[in-house]
Amino acid sequence: MANEIRKLAKSSSNQASEIQNIVNDIKDDIAGISSSMNKEVESINENIRFSKLTKENLDKTYRKSQDTVTAIRSINRDINSENESISNIQSIVKKIASISENITSATQEVASFSQEQSVAMESIFSSISNLTNMNKKVKDKIDSFTKDYKITEETKRNIQKGF
Repeated sequence: MANEIRKLAKSSSNQASEIQNIVNDIKDDIAGISSSMNKEVESINENIRFSKLTKENLDKTYRKSQDTVTAIRSINRDINSENESISNIQSIVKKIASISENITSATQEVASFSQEQSVAMESIFSSISNLTNMNKKVKDKIDSFTKDYKITEETKRNIQKGF
């Protein structure tokens, strides 16, 4: 029996040793798993920090994009306003061109009438000049006639009878 107790004790000791080895292996495995988990947690935390940084950058980019869109809309409104102003200016320029054409046409007509009047005035001045010369000749004739002519009493009576 003592032999059996020794065998049992030796067997228990061996099994305890094996259990200790298994426990040590499990501890080592747990330590490895724990180390791996710690590394994974650090990696996950790093990924979370990177994600937060990326989110912040994307938020900034979004805000800048919104600012850009707002600026583009403002520029589009300004461009539309400028286009409307340009259309108004073009309309005004067309009206001015039309008025200028009308003024040019009227000016040409006035110039034509002025030229005709100038020709007519020259003709009138020529006629007046001719009449003046004729009048002078008539006056000269009358003067020469009256200078030598004496009205007698009989002529005076005849003149009075005529009126």
